[in-house]
Amino acid sequence: MTSSFPIRRSAYTSPVVIFLAAWGITLFLYILQFSNILLYDRGEASLVVLAITLPFVFGVSLSKILNLGGNHKSNSTILIDYCLAGKTENLLKITFAGWIAVTLAEIGYSGGIPMLWSLTGSSKTYFDFGIPTIHGLMNAILLSLTTVSTFLGLATKQKKYYIGIVFLLVWGVIVISRNLIIVGTLQCLFLMFFIKGPPKGARVIWLSIFGLLAIIGFGWIGDLRSGAAAFFALAQPSSSYPTFLPSGFLWVYIYITTPLNNLIHQTVVSLPEWNWGLTNSMALLLPSVIRNVLYDSNTVAGDLVTNAFNVSSAFLDIYRDLGFFGIVTMSFLIGAVSQAAYNGNSVRSVLFSVVLLQSAVLSIFFNHYFYLPILFQYPMISFMVRPLRLQR
Repeated sequence: MTSSFPIRRSAYTSPVVIFLAAWGITLFLYILQFSNILLYDRGEASLVVLAITLPFVFGVSLSKILNLGGNHKSNSTILIDYCLAGKTENLLKITFAGWIAVTLAEIGYSGGIPMLWSLTGSSKTYFDFGIPTIHGLMNAILLSLTTVSTFLGLATKQKKYYIGIVFLLVWGVIVISRNLIIVGTLQCLFLMFFIKGPPKGARVIWLSIFGLLAIIGFGWIGDLRSGAAAFFALAQPSSSYPTFLPSGFLWVYIYITTPLNNLIHQTVVSLPEWNWGLTNSMALLLPSVIRNVLYDSNTVAGDLVTNAFNVSSAFLDIYRDLGFFGIVTMSFLIGAVSQAAYNGNSVRSVLFSVVLLQSAVLSIFFNHYFYLPILFQYPMISFMVRPLRLQR
């Protein structure tokens, strides 16, 4: 027995549209200058953003011209075999059982869970949870499970598969991991756009409500972790900031703009090392237990405007290694690879695309292109899902 469903490609799933939108919105918010810790003017910010976005566009264009990854149709139709779906479901169950076993060991190793620590006033934080290196692997497995499970739910219209995203959201709150929640939600959202198409009518309203609740929830989790008063003192909202908004809006604003602030700061105060071995860029490819031995944490962070906000987008390390040449080259390559995955006509290509689209959105914060818990999703997805037959 088979079920057919379309793979819909639109602006909501286009690598170049998503990447440009993420960086364009970041630049716009930065220019608003709602915080006194944003040091640079629109000219300096625009220069850095253009150095990031234009090469990405060229990379996408080259991939289209060369038909890298295949030559997709705008709305391909895929046939899913229920027998194969059943085999994939079994793999999901086995993998999830393994995840539970290791996670229970992590809870024992850590002496509890972050949510309980926060509620009881423990000196432990979410940083203390998990077995180093193993914890990142567990996050990658959970994200892969959630993405594949959501795909099966959308493809077969069986609601039981949506338990994956529900579990991930609950677990993300328990371990106070906004990154886990955001990554998983984005990947499932892009999957919905691929299979259900662009949001219309009531779906736009529901997505807007979900986005608003996500912002408020982001602030709530942040207040649990750091405290609202402490965060406002660190964020230094300017006189133009609308103070009537819930704390989540300031959390989101600061989290979006300070990575760009740090990246600009790096380009202003530091010359590139011209390190052709890409030592800084490759650091994220090492397991944390090895990285912590080889790299000093302060060195890894680079030159920060303030230590309280220590991320600098996906392009800090490549700038430190090779300057603007490194930024341009990296952006070009990820543009070409993202479009090549988007060009593919298999389920695996679609699932790889949602990981890359999530990485594009979050490139304004961090380098998920080189981050092991994200990269490990690719072999996990390949393990769980074989390419399904394309209707021609």
